[in-house]
Amino acid sequence: MAEDAVAFKEPKTLVCGLIMPISQIDNLPAAHWDEVREIIIKTVEGIGSPRFSARLVSEGDDAGVIHKRIIQNVYTDDIAICDVSGRNPNVMFELGMRLAFDKPTVIIKDDQTARIFDTDVIEYLTYRRDLRYASMEQFRTKLAQKTVATYELSLSDHDKQSFLKSFGTFKVVKLDESSETPDKAMLSMMAQMQRQISRLSNSLPSRRRPATSSPSELDDEIEQLINSPRFPEARLFVRQSKAENPDLNSDNCMEYPELVGQAVSRFPEIVTSPNALRRLVDVSL
Repeated sequence: MAEDAVAFKEPKTLVCGLIMPISQIDNLPAAHWDEVREIIIKTVEGIGSPRFSARLVSEGDDAGVIHKRIIQNVYTDDIAICDVSGRNPNVMFELGMRLAFDKPTVIIKDDQTARIFDTDVIEYLTYRRDLRYASMEQFRTKLAQKTVATYELSLSDHDKQSFLKSFGTFKVVKLDESSETPDKAMLSMMAQMQRQISRLSNSLPSRRRPATSSPSELDDEIEQLINSPRFPEARLFVRQSKAENPDLNSDNCMEYPELVGQAVSRFPEIVTSPNALRRLVDVSL
């Protein structure tokens, strides 16, 4: 009888955000990362229970600014899989945000990428860079198991899967979704992260710093910057930022979190370090 039938409620499909390279890096073409992405998506969406839908954190249904979408997805996705192969600057920045949010994350890398010290407390899953079929099938099995285990552990015993709690007690960065617009929330979050990183850096024992570049080395670095194919675009970006922030200069540019975030995201081949950003600002202005 129809009236006796029990309504079936479709189980919620969880979102798995992918943080990974998408363009050429470490002598690997974009096509290589397309193949890696397809392997991950096929693996995650093939999990029986719970059900997952996988996509890049840069993807979304809205037509808004991509940087806002990335940060929103990094914060809200039920679980994230991060491929640190090649140590892509954008990937490392997004991974840092995900860990700062203290959200469940699975980190993977290829067998040609060295382990990263700062995240060494987290278990890595490693796959062959040549993507050989037999080894990738074994990797897919482990990835599926790790994804489910990490997500379920985040629900049952969050402290065990927490990256931050491996080092002590911290106040987790959160986006205030009810009282701030996305613009203000993004800037607030980035500023808060920058303050926490600054405090952490100041609390660490001092280390010997590398010697300052010689004048000839500095000239070579500037010449290399100016000859970069994307330098005109990067210079325009800096000048537009200067128009919006008249006090901006090479000495204080790291104090502008939105500028830093956009520069790293848009020009990873140029902004490879804080000094590289300072040099770009100095030359552009």
